[in-house]
Amino acid sequence: MVKGKKPKIYLTDRVIADLQEIESYTITKWGTKQAAKYLDAFDHFFQLIESEPGILSPVPMIDSLLTHTVEAHIVVCTRWRNDVLVLTIVHSSRDVIIHLHNLLPTLRIEVDALKRQLP
Repeated sequence: MVKGKKPKIYLTDRVIADLQEIESYTITKWGTKQAAKYLDAFDHFFQLIESEPGILSPVPMIDSLLTHTVEAHIVVCTRWRNDVLVLTIVHSSRDVIIHLHNLLPTLRIEVDALKRQLP
């Protein structure tokens, strides 16, 4: 990361779909107030990593992936240049490492596509 330069946060299409799924499921299960609380927590987290990208923790056994827990979810990111690419959101009840190993080929394709769109 370049010191002094604030990173930009980019969300993959997968993350947008994950957030929509979280919102829909939460509304159905616990109502709109809880869904809004979750979405606010994710929004706060995205703002936080712009100012404190060091809060992201490396994923054991998977190079280049970083995570942070938000509510009952694990947000998966990677760094590119000075920026943070948010790749997916996984519920903490899942076996996250196995899930990420299974997703890794697709995540790599999505990261490459996103990089081509960025300046």
